[in-house]
Amino acid sequence: MSHKKKVLIVDDDHVILMIHKLKVMKTGVDSNPQEFLNGREALDYIIENNNSEYFYIVLLDINMPVMSGWDFLDSIQKLNLKCKIKVAIVTSSVDQADQEKAKMYEEVFSYITKPVNDAEMAFIKNL
Repeated sequence: MSHKKKVLIVDDDHVILMIHKLKVMKTGVDSNPQEFLNGREALDYIIENNNSEYFYIVLLDINMPVMSGWDFLDSIQKLNLKCKIKVAIVTSSVDQADQEKAKMYEEVFSYITKPVNDAEMAFIKNL
């Protein structure tokens, strides 16, 4: 069974949302990525569209209002989701503690400093 790949871009910065959306579309990863301003909105979307056909690739900022990237990751681990989720943390934080913390989540496959570059997008496309 093939999965429907869907990119979710989660960031409270409108400029970063636009840059990442254009890059995701330009590289052919997803022709219509979904954008969210915080982890709560993205989590609600995943819960509403929790289907084993879906494979979500989440470009996730850490520091956001309402629900941070860390809280989002903690929440998806507590849920019994049918969909597959892979997360690339995309942040301006170069804090080593954040990079180490990211390794504790099995869903996290990459830690990227904003903005995502073409090589990283090529890797994401091949997931």
